[in-house]
Amino acid sequence: MDFFRVEPMTLYWSHIAFNLLCLIYGITVPYILHSTLPEWQKETRRLVHVLFRLSAVAEAPKSTFGEQMIYNDAAIETNVYFAEFNKRTR
Repeated sequence: MDFFRVEPMTLYWSHIAFNLLCLIYGITVPYILHSTLPEWQKETRRLVHVLFRLSAVAEAPKSTFGEQMIYNDAAIETNVYFAEFNKRTR
């Protein structure tokens, strides 16, 4: 640019336009990538939890078949499991 004669006002406006376009690009591209890629959403959630030291919400175990799933006797648990398995595979 040193060998070309350019009006100072044109040069200033070109710098302003370039900076504005860089700002718009820097804001919109991560937003578009975040909204379309599940990997970015997962990583963003992880980073927010790390940054704000939020503890993960612990979910209570849910029953697979809508009934009690924890038994004190392994034989009862096995019978219930295979009874439900046989019902679902028929």
